[in-house]
Amino acid sequence: MLMKTGAADLPYCRYNEITENILCGQADADIRRFVVGHSFSSRIEDFVTKMIREAHAGLPFANPMEEVCGRLGISRSTLHRRLQIEGTNFQAILSHARLEEARRLLPLADYSVAAVSDLLGFSSPCAFSRFFLENSGKSPSRYKFENCRL
Repeated sequence: MLMKTGAADLPYCRYNEITENILCGQADADIRRFVVGHSFSSRIEDFVTKMIREAHAGLPFANPMEEVCGRLGISRSTLHRRLQIEGTNFQAILSHARLEEARRLLPLADYSVAAVSDLLGFSSPCAFSRFFLENSGKSPSRYKFENCRL
């Protein structure tokens, strides 16, 4: 890429307007999706799903609840209270997000059951298999076989 020296001093939006519009559009869409039109619990689930997907890209998190509270700037008790008002809890949201992400990843040929287990933060493939079987009624291997996409 060839750039005039004076152009490097211009604000990002002036010398790379197309990329700036794309990035700002994505950020605005994320904010609108998070702020408007959803219950608190569904917004938290969207946020947890996004965190899980970020973990695939090398941004792992150790404690999902602490991570959510830290990123949103709320306390654990506030998160718990607001979810309780809607009749749910963080563990149920995390389980549902993990299950949906597992259903998305398992049919892909690139991911083994063990790889999906790691990506979703399970302690072992056995723990993941037990979780998946209890919540979907099928073993992960069976689900992968029935839904495999090359």
